[in-house]
Amino acid sequence: MKQRLLLVSFDAVGEGDVDRLLSLPHFGALAGAGCLVRGVQSSFISNTYPAHTSIVTGCHPKHHGVTENTYPVPGDNNPDWRWYEKVIRRPTLFQKAAAAGLTCAAVLWPVTAGSRSIRYNVPEIFANRWWKNQALVSLTGGSTLLQLRGVLKYGREMKGVSQPQLDHFALLMMEDIILRKRPDVMALHLTDADTHKHLYGAHSTEAQHAVERLDARLGVLLAALEKAGIREETAVVVLGDHYQKDIFFEWDPNDLLLEKGLQQRDKNGRLTCWRAWVKCAGGTAYLHLKNPADTQAAQAVRGLFQAMIDEGTGPVARFLTDEEMDLSGFAPECPLGIEAADGTAFAHEGMGFPHRGQHGYSLRQPEYTTFYLVQAPGVVPEKTVYGGSILDIAPLCFSLLGLPEENTDGHIHTGLFA
Repeated sequence: MKQRLLLVSFDAVGEGDVDRLLSLPHFGALAGAGCLVRGVQSSFISNTYPAHTSIVTGCHPKHHGVTENTYPVPGDNNPDWRWYEKVIRRPTLFQKAAAAGLTCAAVLWPVTAGSRSIRYNVPEIFANRWWKNQALVSLTGGSTLLQLRGVLKYGREMKGVSQPQLDHFALLMMEDIILRKRPDVMALHLTDADTHKHLYGAHSTEAQHAVERLDARLGVLLAALEKAGIREETAVVVLGDHYQKDIFFEWDPNDLLLEKGLQQRDKNGRLTCWRAWVKCAGGTAYLHLKNPADTQAAQAVRGLFQAMIDEGTGPVARFLTDEEMDLSGFAPECPLGIEAADGTAFAHEGMGFPHRGQHGYSLRQPEYTTFYLVQAPGVVPEKTVYGGSILDIAPLCFSLLGLPEENTDGHIHTGLFA
């Protein structure tokens, strides 16, 4: 029997949501037919674009090259995101599948714009400049005719990027692709829970309602596979990419660097000159130097953060270790990284709504893991295992589809098949 794959990402859904998911009809039923892996580590750093690239490559960010959602652009608080597949340095699930003659479909999956491997592609990409048009960047970044048809048929369901409308549109697009095209590899990225956790908190009522909506969407997808006549030959993997933590305070370390003379800004607050600049990534942040050889500036910044750490009451909890800097891919360009104190996150000024939940923290954070659920031939049903990483998902998918598994940092969890 031909083997197909459906990959569904519940963005920011983690260990703390799993018990609720198990009580819901569709996830609960799928768990009864498959194996649930709990306590799963994200990638480091634990943000959406590095994590989703690790999911489809099986590699750490230092190897696949997608180190953060956005590019580090000092002075630009609305930089471009890493939307385009060309920035990925390791083979992806889509590239390996296409090379093997399989057809791929992806809806709002990160870092897929411009992909030549995804035949039916609705990429996640934004018009973040006044001279850009959302319709144009989407159409040129993905499958033009497919997206035109989708917008004409389902566009009324959207309200910009607001949730839950965006997820509803994405669901309708994937359902339509399944029914009309019956691809071999299908990947859907749903961000309803992530958005509501950012807005209201990781454990808020609004976030729990979003988790419930995700279960309903899973039911629609499984029904579409049945209707298309491909359910029995489709392995299903439902996953989280990272979790979130509740926060109460956001701080921009660059304000401190400005105060200490390491930056200059004009009367409108625009950065005009800098020796040191910090890239904020939610739970962690990373130092960039205008002159990489400016060890004096690096030492000055380290001293400022060390004073905060020693005080024990400020927004900086600790320096990242050399191993963490290496895995993140920020070393050696960045001489140091810091992690936020509990209840705190790092954010550039002017980066949108105040957050009440955030990710991007280190993997040593307690209760900060995620999950994946696998229903596929050979996988032990009604079983729960623990541990591993989201990097283990790619080798599993490669194996299920008969694709080469080399060049990955992850490994198939031995408990899935035993």
